[in-house]
This record gives sequence, structure tokens and C-alpha cells, in this order.
Amino acid sequence: MKIYLLRHGEAVERYESDRTRPLSDNGIKEIRKIGEFLKKGNVLIDKIYSSPLFRAYQSAMIIGKEINFNDDIVELDLLLPESKPDEVLSYLSQIDYSSVLLVTHQPLIGSLVSILIFGRNYTLRINKSTLVCIEVNKNFDPKNATLQFLVNPEIL
Repeated sequence: MKIYLLRHGEAVERYESDRTRPLSDNGIKEIRKIGEFLKKGNVLIDKIYSSPLFRAYQSAMIIGKEINFNDDIVELDLLLPESKPDEVLSYLSQIDYSSVLLVTHQPLIGSLVSILIFGRNYTLRINKSTLVCIEVNKNFDPKNATLQFLVNPEIL
């Protein structure tokens, strides 16, 4: 399975509720760049999962539009910032897709990348609008995981 992990784009600083904070203009621009990158690479994603926080869901919608994703985006509380990475990995081990996109937050995204690549939960900071692709076997064994790429809008 290929797991695409995306940290949501930059959000506006002040808003009535953290849960409903939208992306800033810059955040929208950066996420579009990531979507264009995926489209140019002919990346096929079977399912998109997003944190229910609006900045993540909005990022997922932008990516979905860029890659012509025609299915529903699934909101998962498991992708909230404070979620446990082991629960996310357990969930992923029970689904049967070739490729999934998870749109989430720091520190969860850093923990997931760290566990999948190194087998341990190191403090790993992933910048906003950064996309990481990791290929794993069904056992999610870090010894068999491969970092395919890591890209952020600054290098595109």
C-alpha cells in the first residue's frame, strides 16, 4: 500500500473557532501546487481520508479536485492532531486499498512518518503543505517500508 501523508496547508491565524479555521490564501496556493504535482505524476489515489478540522478537509478537497478524485472524502477523528498513531496504523491495516491519502496535522503526521520509516516514534516535524509518500507492506513493518518521496511547495 502506498500511503500519502499530507499536512494541511497554512490556515488563517485568527478565526472564531480552531475547528473551522480555513486555509489562508497562501495555504490554498501551496496545496494546489501539491495537487498539481500529484496530477503531473499521474498519481492514483483510491481513497482520501481527512481530519474533520476544516483546514485539513479543505486541503483534502483541493487535492481531490486537482487529481480528479470522484469519490467522497472520509472524515476520520483518528486524524486529529492528538490522535494515537498506533490506532491510525491499525485502521489502515484493516482496509484494502492500493493507495490512500491521509490529510492530517502535526504532531500526528510526524509520528506516523517516524514509526513507518524508523519503527519508533521520534519527534519529527513536518512542515505545512508537505506531502510524504511511504510504501508499506500489509504488516506495516518498518523494515519493509520505503520512503518514496517527500515534497513541499517550496521546491515545486
